[in-house]
Amino acid sequence: MHAEVEKVERFGREYRIVTEPFSKKTLERDKRSLPVCRYVVVGPASTVLKAGTVEATDAGTFSIPLAELAPGRHTIMVTLSLDGAEVNPRVKVISWTF
Repeated sequence: MHAEVEKVERFGREYRIVTEPFSKKTLERDKRSLPVCRYVVVGPASTVLKAGTVEATDAGTFSIPLAELAPGRHTIMVTLSLDGAEVNPRVKVISWTF
């Protein structure tokens, strides 16, 4: 999964929000906190098969381990959190068939 980040840029007295692709190296260089991806995988029988967190790779992607899941239609729910801020998160729901 690839992510985007929003940054506030200042130009004199004006501010604007800029969206750009997430890069782990850029955030580490700016000494900012790194986001964490939280995920839940629901199987074909509507049961939770996996849940957990993953950190970003150096390339700025989040990889959820799905190799050991059985074939079928799965629903994967993911959200990114920063510094444990998890109030009213944006959740992305992905349908996936193995």
